[in-house]
Amino acid sequence: MTPGVNPEDAHYSLEELTVGIHEGHRFNKTCASHAQGSEGVLNAVRSGIDSIEHSIFLTDECVEEMLAAGTYLVPTLSALLNIVENKDRGVPAFAVEKSLRIKDRHQESIKIFYKAGGKIAMGTDAETPYNLQGANSGELRFMTDIGISNLDALKFSTSNAADLLTLNERGRIQKNCFADFLIVDGNPLENILQVSDRNNHRLVVKNGKVVS
Repeated sequence: MTPGVNPEDAHYSLEELTVGIHEGHRFNKTCASHAQGSEGVLNAVRSGIDSIEHSIFLTDECVEEMLAAGTYLVPTLSALLNIVENKDRGVPAFAVEKSLRIKDRHQESIKIFYKAGGKIAMGTDAETPYNLQGANSGELRFMTDIGISNLDALKFSTSNAADLLTLNERGRIQKNCFADFLIVDGNPLENILQVSDRNNHRLVVKNGKVVS
């Protein structure tokens, strides 16, 4: 979303990232890198990052090092695809051009990492054009559209996301965990739109209390 910025560029060096991540971990914080190019991804992984958001230009080397380090990938398909789907609705031309240029490459990277058995968590990079806070469930449709199974999309959005954020009492239905539920029409294992389309949401329970 920044004019003149090349998605392939790495903005931080290995040394800069190492210091920043060390400080974050020293205060028990998870650390995420919004890395698009392969050099930026490798710098972040080698620095000890917990997750890579976007991961547009993954190479075999990136995948191998992420798998070895246990680095999570957060695809943020919503950030790019909401621009593409709304390209004629006031989105800046430079953002549309970049999104169309990298769309296929981004999806291919996610599919390669998924097929390799890498750890994935759901996130949207909300507040990019037409990528709204509270509409994060739409990411599941984008995930399944590129070949991620309905079950895995649900897992990436619940237990995997909780694990990435070290929220050990969230994201799963089991004893001693918080009672957080989204009740929907139908079976999302058969039709992911039961979750990804908010018109099919019927009830939200947070910490055991109905909130919506």
